[in-house]
Amino acid sequence: MQQNNLKIFIPLFIVLIVDAMGFGLVFPIIGPLLMDKHAGMLPISASIAERSMFYGLTNVSCFLALLLGAPFFGDLSDKYGRKKIIILCLFGIAFGYVISALALIVKSVWLFILGRMIDGFAAGSESIAQAAIIDISPPEKKTINLSLITVAGCFGFVIGPLVGGVFSDPSLNHWFGYMTPFIVALVLTLLNAICLFFTFTETHQALNKGKVQLLKGLTMFKAAFTNKTLKRISVIFLLMQVAWAIYFQLVSLIFTENYHYLPKQIGFFYAYLGLIISFTMMIMIRLFLKFVSEKKLVFIACIIAIVGVLLNILFQSKWMPWISVIFIALGMGLAYACILSFYSQSVSKEHQGWVMGVGNSVIAVSWSIGGAMISLISTAYFSWLLALMVLCYLIAGFSIRQLCLPTK
Repeated sequence: MQQNNLKIFIPLFIVLIVDAMGFGLVFPIIGPLLMDKHAGMLPISASIAERSMFYGLTNVSCFLALLLGAPFFGDLSDKYGRKKIIILCLFGIAFGYVISALALIVKSVWLFILGRMIDGFAAGSESIAQAAIIDISPPEKKTINLSLITVAGCFGFVIGPLVGGVFSDPSLNHWFGYMTPFIVALVLTLLNAICLFFTFTETHQALNKGKVQLLKGLTMFKAAFTNKTLKRISVIFLLMQVAWAIYFQLVSLIFTENYHYLPKQIGFFYAYLGLIISFTMMIMIRLFLKFVSEKKLVFIACIIAIVGVLLNILFQSKWMPWISVIFIALGMGLAYACILSFYSQSVSKEHQGWVMGVGNSVIAVSWSIGGAMISLISTAYFSWLLALMVLCYLIAGFSIRQLCLPTK
C-alpha cells in the first residue's frame, strides 16, 4: 500500500475502531437493561413478552432511523466530501448517548428509545468510511480493502463489549452500572471526532451543492429493489442480513432469560463473536478468494451459516451458542465484504458513496425486521426464529448462483 494511502487508511481505522467500541460498549447491556425487573426502565410487573417487545422496539427504532440517516449522510459525503460528514455523524452519535444516559437517570424507556433513534440516524460513518476506502482502491483490491476496513470495526467491537462489561459491573466499583458504558462511549466518540479532524486527509472532492432531501434514504432503499443492476444483490443482502440480525439481537435475550447471564458475560460472548469475524476478515476471506470466486464464496458462506444455525436448533445447551457462533459469524464475515464489492462494481466512481448508503439502508431494514420478529415472537419460541434464519440463508444461497454482475 502506498504511503499516501496509509495516511488515509490509518485515521479511518481509528474512526471505525473507536466507533465500533462505542457500539460494543452499549449493545450487550440493552437486553439485560430492559429484561431486568429491578433496572426500573419498565414496571416491575411487566411480563417477559412485554420486555421482549420493548427490546425489539428499541432496536427497530434505531435501525429505522439508520434507514434514513445512512444513505442521507452517504449522499452528503458525495456532495460535500467525506471528512466533514463523518465528523458531523460522530457529534450526532455523541448527542444520542447523552439522551440515552438521561433516560436511565429519569427511568424513561421512551426517552431511551429516542436516544437510540438519534444514534441510529447519525450512524452513517461506516458507509462513508467504506466510500473513502473505495475512493483510493483499484478495482482488483476493493474486496480485500473493504474487508480490512471491516476488520477495524470488528476489532473495536471486540474491545467494546469487554470494556462495557467491566464498566457495567457494580461489584468492581460502586458507581459502575448500566449508565456507565454510555458515558464511556460518549467520551470515546468525542475523542474520535477530534482525532479525525486533525489526522484525516480528504479523499473525495465535492461534486456539487445540490439540494439534499432528508427522506432520500427511502428513495435509495426503493432503488435497491427497482434498479435492475442492484435488485438481485439487494435481495440476497437483505435475506442474509435479516438472518444475521435475528441471531445478533436474539442471543442476548437467550443468555439473559435462559442462562441468567450478567451483562459482563454477554459482553464476553460478543467480544468472542467479534474475534471470529475479525479472523475471518483478516485471514479466511483471503484464503478462500485464492480458490473460489466472490459469487461462489457467498454461496459457501450461506452453507456454513446454516450449519451453525442447525447446531443451535438440534442441541440446545448453554455451551452450544459458543460453538455454533463460529459457523454463523464465519458465514457472515465471508459474505459481507463480497456483497459490498458487488454493490461497488455496479455503479460508477461518482456514485460510490450513494451505493454504500444504499447497502447500509438494506442493512437498516434487515435489522428492523429482525427486531420486529423478536418483538412478535416470544423468546420461548426462539427455535422458530432460528428456522427463519435457515430459510433466509437457503434462499440467498440459491439466488447468488443466478447473480450476473455488470462487465466494465
